[in-house]
Amino acid sequence: MKLLSTFLIAFLVLNLSISHAQSWSERADINPNIGYFGEIVSGQGDFLWAVSGNTIAQSCDRGNSWTLKYIDDFGRDDITNASLFFLDENTGFLLRRGSFWGMILKTSDGGSTWQLIRESSFDLLPLYQGMDIKFFNESVGIISCLEGKILKTVDGGNNWMEVNTPLSGSLANLYEISIVDEQTAWVVGATGAILKTEDQGQSWIQQDILEGREILYDVEFSTALDGWIVGNGGLILRTEDGGESWNSVFGIGEESSIYRSIAFSDENQGYICGDIVGDRNVHKTSDGGDNWEAIELDITNPLHLLETNNEEPFILTQNGAIYTTAQFSSAPLTCPEEEGIRMYPNPTQDILKLFGQLEGSSFRLIDLKGKICQEGDLTSNVEKISLLPFAKGVYILEIDRGADVSYTKIVKY
Repeated sequence: MKLLSTFLIAFLVLNLSISHAQSWSERADINPNIGYFGEIVSGQGDFLWAVSGNTIAQSCDRGNSWTLKYIDDFGRDDITNASLFFLDENTGFLLRRGSFWGMILKTSDGGSTWQLIRESSFDLLPLYQGMDIKFFNESVGIISCLEGKILKTVDGGNNWMEVNTPLSGSLANLYEISIVDEQTAWVVGATGAILKTEDQGQSWIQQDILEGREILYDVEFSTALDGWIVGNGGLILRTEDGGESWNSVFGIGEESSIYRSIAFSDENQGYICGDIVGDRNVHKTSDGGDNWEAIELDITNPLHLLETNNEEPFILTQNGAIYTTAQFSSAPLTCPEEEGIRMYPNPTQDILKLFGQLEGSSFRLIDLKGKICQEGDLTSNVEKISLLPFAKGVYILEIDRGADVSYTKIVKY
């Protein structure tokens, strides 16, 4: 294998331009005002999913419309990360991570309900904090974890076991996974970690390409030979020989850029985005990465994760807003959703979010003395009610849907 130092290779300077042509629009707001990280992924057919905090959004019409669903927190209130993967329109997996714990959840009904498959913490050692999850097929999958650990399943995600890697137990937190084919996958992470497997994750080879302590956030192979790695410090690596050698790519962004995501819809069209300091551009290529154009975005929140879909990108910002360039000519479809009403979080300090069949309903917020503190109409199936002006205590939320009236105890703290 030919290993190249980033300080010895020749510069690959790309032709760049700045584009204002693409029109980006916000399609959904999954988790407003909450800075949870999340992920947006595509599934089979017309299905897309996005997750942020305790909220999952499902689209059954390729991103035209979104249905929000609440995820049980399983007794945890310090969720700082979530990663998502769907095998088909019903079967999916969710990784959740907190300060000192990790969870693997599974759904069999498209995200409406979730089953706790595995939990670990300092009290339930060994500790596994998953960062990304991918499957080679419906049975074999892998999870990248903190401290250089990798978990593997051979039974469709019901049971997971740790496999040895050259970085197990180290400070090299592993982040993103790219599945290349039925046998081959790549994983990247902190301290310049690059791992490759050619036997479905059973054994791993480390590539010592970088001399520094770079953090690598994402890896993507657009073909079996063409691959990309992005990270902090404006770092972009490219291979055109299946990972036998990697070259640093210069001239796309700034040295202060932190690129968290790269995605290709085919071998030619791809996008790079992340926490870009200064210009906050998304960078697009239409010729397989030989040339890139910077697309200026008027998005104030840090950009995080990106998924391509029928040649159109989707971006999930840090606070849970979904943006896309896709233009929809048809009316939004209605994804299946529960008839009941879900509320989150409760107790709450300020914002109470409501999900369900709410459109055309009205609400009243009543204190324990019977005083109506707030009332109004609900005009959509996703609503927010602010309790910020009110004192701490217990309130009753009345929701009148015409055919029925419900009452729920709300705690403001």
